[in-house]
Amino acid sequence: MPARRSPSLFLALALVAMPLSAAGPVELLPAKNGSPGTVYLQLDPDFAPSWRQVNAGRLVLRTPGLQRRLKAAADGERLAVEVGEDGCALLLIDLGPAYLKGRPDAWRQVTRATKILTCSTAGGAAEQLAARRAAGAMVTAKTGSRIELRPLANPALLRAGADLPLIAYLEGAAQAGVEVVAIAPDGSRRYRRTDAVGAAVVAIDLSGRWTIEYRQPRRRGEDLAASLVFDVPPPAFWQALGLTR
Repeated sequence: MPARRSPSLFLALALVAMPLSAAGPVELLPAKNGSPGTVYLQLDPDFAPSWRQVNAGRLVLRTPGLQRRLKAAADGERLAVEVGEDGCALLLIDLGPAYLKGRPDAWRQVTRATKILTCSTAGGAAEQLAARRAAGAMVTAKTGSRIELRPLANPALLRAGADLPLIAYLEGAAQAGVEVVAIAPDGSRRYRRTDAVGAAVVAIDLSGRWTIEYRQPRRRGEDLAASLVFDVPPPAFWQALGLTR
């Protein structure tokens, strides 16, 4: 049989929506005019017919010092989420197939775990930098998802030319020898394999949106996949702060 296409998870903070990547079942659409601070989670209908039907093991919005559970109560494929008009927020989206919804152990049956880091562009560069720094502890903490990619440095502070170390986890244990794929803003891919302690280092050589992912094949059932999505600010952002190389 041909390989099954993975649903995709995508971060869009610009006004132009782009195609889904290959990591998870959700696309994050940009805020609409007149609705600052609100983004929209677009569910892939191949994964579940609606948010109300999806097996949502975890759907959480984190900001520094706060955590809010989101309700997957939309009847359609689009779910509005208020992320705030300033600062950074981390979306944790752990989903499983719709047919598992309602089972006593449904929360254990997630197959896609995605982290999306969003940072507002409101305010001056100094305010944005302070918000990005404040996101560090939130985004580098281990979340305890069934499958997870944990950055060991704050992605919100990365510049083109930096390295990002990560650890791949499955059921809470670091995974040695698994492939990590970094999808760059231009669509090119970089492949790394985790070392003996489950760590890999990805070269972040472009500004823009990055998706880092890894998959865990299983002999029975669907493969598991984790992804981390974030934006690297353009050079002009750092130049406005006087931080140039």
